[in-house]
Amino acid sequence: MRTVTEVRILFIDDDPAILNSLRRFLRKEEYQQYFAASGQEALDLMARQPIDIIVTDLRMPAMTGFELIVEVKRRYPSILRLILSATSDIGQTIELINSAEVFRFITKPLEPQPFKKILMEAVDHYILKTEYEGLLKELETRNRDLQRTNASLQNLSGVLQSTPPTNLEGMKIAALTFPSGHLAGDFTDFVSNGRNIVDVVIGDVMGKGVAAAMMASGLKSHLLKVLAQHDCSIKPRMTCPVDEVNLERLGEVISALHTVVVPQLLALQMFAALCYARFHLQQKKMAYVSCGPTQTVHYQAAAHYCRYLPGKNPPLGMTEEPLYQASIVDFLPGDIFLFYTDGVTEAEGEGEEQFGLERLGDVICKNYQQEPEQLIATIADAVRNFTGEASFRDDFTCIVVKLDSQE
Repeated sequence: MRTVTEVRILFIDDDPAILNSLRRFLRKEEYQQYFAASGQEALDLMARQPIDIIVTDLRMPAMTGFELIVEVKRRYPSILRLILSATSDIGQTIELINSAEVFRFITKPLEPQPFKKILMEAVDHYILKTEYEGLLKELETRNRDLQRTNASLQNLSGVLQSTPPTNLEGMKIAALTFPSGHLAGDFTDFVSNGRNIVDVVIGDVMGKGVAAAMMASGLKSHLLKVLAQHDCSIKPRMTCPVDEVNLERLGEVISALHTVVVPQLLALQMFAALCYARFHLQQKKMAYVSCGPTQTVHYQAAAHYCRYLPGKNPPLGMTEEPLYQASIVDFLPGDIFLFYTDGVTEAEGEGEEQFGLERLGDVICKNYQQEPEQLIATIADAVRNFTGEASFRDDFTCIVVKLDSQE
């Protein structure tokens, strides 16, 4: 078993003052410490000296922290990767979380004690990870048994995917999920607060299998509980008559969910992308809180044009601070909204090219006259044709909301 004194951490920052500060307040820590003033210097050091964990600044000249993280993942995939960044780097940080599997995002300016705590969590995680990897060969036989057990848990998928309401005036909804394995980390839900208010939820927990499915089930349950009980910090209450609901404060619902679930996500080193949308049919407005990199597709019937609504909030579990804010868009009769998980746009075809957002928008623009159920099936067929495979390598989940056209 590895001990703390055997773990080697490399700190990279182009600011000598920061490196000197790190040397001073970490001088009594037991783990081995190395320092580099640039990305290239860090790579040169790693070529000579085995490193277990790196902590790099995101904004550096020459080789950026983003470029360094990606190169380290390519050359030394077992190294645990952490980034230091200002809040303004949230967009690039989300890209790193998805492309380079960053362990933790640490905001500047650094507070010594919280920073030391995060480093010890990284050390503990690394030690546990190396122990786990050493047990993999021993567990191969048991994994076959677990796969059979996993098949018996298939019913859990029914809990994760809710059936869209069908008795709505002014809109139609369809949803479809294809798990990449027996269990998915994707989940959906729908809540009707009255004839004019409909909530749509889609989420994606990092990973696959039982752990991701169980976390997805927990997130879904906690969200419904927050909606039922969250009547103190939001006024008017979420359970008030629908014409009094303040769409601009929808972000406070996700902030309340964050408070409940993020400690668990951080403890498990997991992330969850989530999009929570509320349609107000009378006001012809949709408020949404998008936590993650996917961009909701909004087909505007009047202009025959697809626009993409960006995610402005970090995924649940990426940071300890609740930073969630709602955005509001107008819609008209005939408009379509597509909510999806990244298994749709990141499906890979020949040469590892991804299906992408533009292809997804093109499918909607060409088939906007289809009913929601048929449109989702068309999207799934388009992705299959692009990848050349009958099944999906990652969980595939779509929700189509279509506003009724004017007669």
